[in-house]
Amino acid sequence: MSNNKKIEEMAVRAVEESVEKVDRLESNIPRNDKSPSWDGEIFIHKENDITKKDIIRIPVQVNGRMCEKFPKKYSYSIKINDLKNYLMDGGCILFVVYIDKNNIDTRKIYYAVLTPIGIKEILTETKGKITKAIELREFPKDNKQKLNIFLNCHSNSQKQYS
Repeated sequence: MSNNKKIEEMAVRAVEESVEKVDRLESNIPRNDKSPSWDGEIFIHKENDITKKDIIRIPVQVNGRMCEKFPKKYSYSIKINDLKNYLMDGGCILFVVYIDKNNIDTRKIYYAVLTPIGIKEILTETKGKITKAIELREFPKDNKQKLNIFLNCHSNSQKQYS
């Protein structure tokens, strides 16, 4: 499959389906997003009921990649301008979904938590470059671990941004 629009939509659906299994998380990742650096956000709710009270917003970027076989080392080349935008916004979680070319229903989600200090460190290594390879970790299947990723991202971003 070489249709980038479909690949991105499958990647967004994979992230949404994984996140929606966690009671306190709610995804808001529009299809065909044309935003310059972000694809949407994940909301963390204080309680299991989804209300407008005490919402935490985590910006996210989602990318899809077709692969013949899943790579042993996962990384993603990110644009420096995107990193600068994430820094100004207080951080972001980057998701990259690898989709098996031979069976598009087989997908693996990987992520990188990009907090202000981490972004600043990356930017110091990128003088004159347009992109930088970011190491990714496999997104867990356990719902408590998923929630902790978002809670820790928010906590660390708040401390580092202020």
